[in-house]
Amino acid sequence: MATTLVDYTVIKDSPFELGTSGSGPHFFDFELPASYVNTLSPILQFVVRGNLDDDYTFQVGFNDPDELQSKAALRYVCKNVESKIVSLHEVVSGSSLAPGKNRIYFRVNTGKVGFSDVVLWFQRNV
Repeated sequence: MATTLVDYTVIKDSPFELGTSGSGPHFFDFELPASYVNTLSPILQFVVRGNLDDDYTFQVGFNDPDELQSKAALRYVCKNVESKIVSLHEVVSGSSLAPGKNRIYFRVNTGKVGFSDVVLWFQRNV
């Protein structure tokens, strides 16, 4: 049996803001090493900066922008948020990612939302 260790990649460190007026999802490309283990579940972590006056909804998906239309996308509905800044983490399907180039999509459905510090924790073979 191969030995695995936990590793991470910083997908986007600087803040970015999205609203419903955009023409489509916003995306960032990132690389995973050849030793990435897709049978284990990685953890996506990011900071959300919402407007306290508004409810907002957004989605996050990987590699297929059409996924945002399906139940496979991560969907967040934020109502009556008490804190303007929150950190979220989500266990995602390891099979939705692959060694080499990958793409993460963010789409805001209602409201205006800021994001930053997008990090993916994953396992790889040693």
